[in-house]
Amino acid sequence: MLSTILLWISCCTISTLAQEATRYFPETPIGCSLENNCPAEWPCCSQFGQCGTGPFCVGGCNPRLSHDPGSCLGQPALLPRMSPSFWLQSSLEQKPALKSSFLPRVQPSMDVASNEGGEKDLNNRGIVNFANFLISPQERIIKKMLRDYHFTYSGFVKYDAPGQLTLAMPKHTSGSLISSTRSFLYGRATVKMKTARGRGVVTAVVLISTVGDEIDFEFIGGELHHAQSNYYHQGELNHTRMEKLELSSDSFENTHIYEVDWDQDRINWIVDGVVARTLYKEDTWNEEKQRYEYPQTPMRLQVSVWPGGREDADPGTIMWAGGLIDWENSPDILEKGQFYATVESIAVTPYENKFWPSIVDELERLHLPIDANSLLDITYDYNYDKFNEHTWFEDSVIWKKGKLPYLSSLDKNGLNPGRQQQSLLVGKQLKQEQGDGPDQSPSNRFIQDTNKPSEKNHEEQDLLLRNALQSRDATTNGGSSHNNRNPIKRLLNMLH
Repeated sequence: MLSTILLWISCCTISTLAQEATRYFPETPIGCSLENNCPAEWPCCSQFGQCGTGPFCVGGCNPRLSHDPGSCLGQPALLPRMSPSFWLQSSLEQKPALKSSFLPRVQPSMDVASNEGGEKDLNNRGIVNFANFLISPQERIIKKMLRDYHFTYSGFVKYDAPGQLTLAMPKHTSGSLISSTRSFLYGRATVKMKTARGRGVVTAVVLISTVGDEIDFEFIGGELHHAQSNYYHQGELNHTRMEKLELSSDSFENTHIYEVDWDQDRINWIVDGVVARTLYKEDTWNEEKQRYEYPQTPMRLQVSVWPGGREDADPGTIMWAGGLIDWENSPDILEKGQFYATVESIAVTPYENKFWPSIVDELERLHLPIDANSLLDITYDYNYDKFNEHTWFEDSVIWKKGKLPYLSSLDKNGLNPGRQQQSLLVGKQLKQEQGDGPDQSPSNRFIQDTNKPSEKNHEEQDLLLRNALQSRDATTNGGSSHNNRNPIKRLLNMLH
């Protein structure tokens, strides 16, 4: 099934410098599909099928469904690592370019330690709120984000102890999501974790591209000895491809290692080092449409916990998830006040693809070393000069270098990113922008209480949920991230 995340986005946000409210999606949600692209005033179609600006234009922005494909910001590229003797041997190291156990980069102060799990603590562990990422008028801060932040998050994410990044779902909330900040075209993604448990509770490990290619592991909270494997092509709904994989032990009580090994010819789903399923590209040929329905566009890695058994979910979703969630008497609700999954570590090893030789040639032409700084401004994008609904394949992917991906404020998009400044702010404004620590988010700070959602927010969430459902029902699912098991797929994370 498609990446199933039911999260809430703030209905309004505050710019630290401007001190005024800035909306980045309309009060009445607007859904997007191939038949209903986003309007000019809300040009970007988020991964979750809703139109907006700012954060909606970063990360999972879908160029097929946006007002203009260029409204979406280019995707920072995760590229292969090189061996020290690269220039002599032209050899690549098959080592992760992204590897994290979420340990702090700097020793936290007493103040941060007392607020364990808060925004500052997550920032120090390489995790930033999705609505902050790549949004700042300061070039140096964009560079710092690209260097320091490996994941964005939304929902109730907290670091509890070594090996325990908790993705929580408190009572009557919509769960949590972390997503890699960079995309890769072919590679091996590894997640070491324990899944959530409980009837109707779903945990997902997903590779997903901006145009709807997807490779999944999904875990039903009432079936803890099985994982579901699946894949999707360009957001098209085909529920016949799922295969159940047997696990050696309970996925909530025991840590397992889940891996997707994806190259241009085949996909392996791997559990605890053993290949459990293989899909070959040649077996995905669609004779009627004369094309391979195989994931072949740059992907981000996402891990989430979400309520498949929510009361207002589609009946098919509730049935698939094992029934309605018991928000009052489930063991984890009684003991901890929340459902939760714990992630111990994540690693991604990008593979060499057809673009890599030209990237190397360009760096050589510019007399630049192949290191993190030289690769900082390389992004994946699409050739928008010749696009239509049938051309979103590897052949339509391009790479770019020379311009940092950024938006100067929440109301900007890829076609109008705003003005970027290189000079430093001084005095009080600089302190506000940087925060108190070395790894804080810049302007447009969003402080989130990740422990106790307010009753007021619950009422607002329910209203937005109904609006989102109505928007979903009024649009088709052609190319958008909806399906019968996942009725909303809205990024609507109400922040305090």
